[in-house]
Amino acid sequence: MEDIMNTKLTREDIRHMDTWLKNKGLKYMDIRYELIDHLVEEYQQLKYAPDLESFLLKRLMWCKKVDKQKQKAVNLGMTKELFNRFFRVMTHPLWLCLLLFVVLGLFWLSTIIPIKFFRKAYFGLYLLPIAYQIYLMFFSGLGSKIKKQAISAVYLVNIFTIPQLPLYFIGLIPDGLAHNPNFYIPVFSVGIVLNIVAILFFYEKRSALRVEFELLNSQFS
Repeated sequence: MEDIMNTKLTREDIRHMDTWLKNKGLKYMDIRYELIDHLVEEYQQLKYAPDLESFLLKRLMWCKKVDKQKQKAVNLGMTKELFNRFFRVMTHPLWLCLLLFVVLGLFWLSTIIPIKFFRKAYFGLYLLPIAYQIYLMFFSGLGSKIKKQAISAVYLVNIFTIPQLPLYFIGLIPDGLAHNPNFYIPVFSVGIVLNIVAILFFYEKRSALRVEFELLNSQFS
């Protein structure tokens, strides 16, 4: 065994770590980067270190455990952040007053426009941001490379499934309630706000992801 307490791993060693972890099934670059950062520090602190391959084999199970934990944490973190932003909008006095003003205006419109036409038109308006979300899910602007290699990109694209969930339950609502403007006007209004918040959240995170991916790519090139 070799004493490497004062030896630093080379850039080539780090690239080897990355390739090794990738070949072992850890496919997301952003998670691998965090793992490698920890592994490099741990390896260089060993007083009597084994060869790098033996060290990585010993830590493989831990790496896979952390990989799963990180994936869950990213998914949960993005979901929580989306809802936090939504609740901030819904509790902000200015936006809340604006929403109430719009809802009251819609109630007034429902009294002067044929109710069937109004209901279909407003449901169509509710579907517009959802249609745009579906477009972004297929044409995210992230590129296939980022979507395959960054776990944050995977869950960012999937974040739109959350505001779309009410669509799956519309058929379960009794007709008397579903056709009542006192029900669908506030429900669809809140739904539109949530969908718009999700779209703005996507664009903000997408910009940050592009920068992060370029930085990570440069670390392993």
